[in-house]
Amino acid sequence: MSDPSRAEFSVAVWYGEHWFYAGRALSGGDAVRMAKRWTDRAGRQPAISQVLVADGGDDTVFMWRRGEGIIWPEDVPNAHR
Repeated sequence: MSDPSRAEFSVAVWYGEHWFYAGRALSGGDAVRMAKRWTDRAGRQPAISQVLVADGGDDTVFMWRRGEGIIWPEDVPNAHR
């Protein structure tokens, strides 16, 4: 049985210990594009420390961390930058 809420995604952005939702109830494609914009922006704004995409069930499906690159999912080739 599929859960339709998992088809919606949220993007969260961390500035050090503080975070906010940059987007909620997004399609998968919109969430990926938004996460890419934030990771690109992190190159110009060193205060951005982490970007996360979670599905509607609040499971992490993507995580980027400053100095480590993409850390989730773990098996992304060439993810560490």
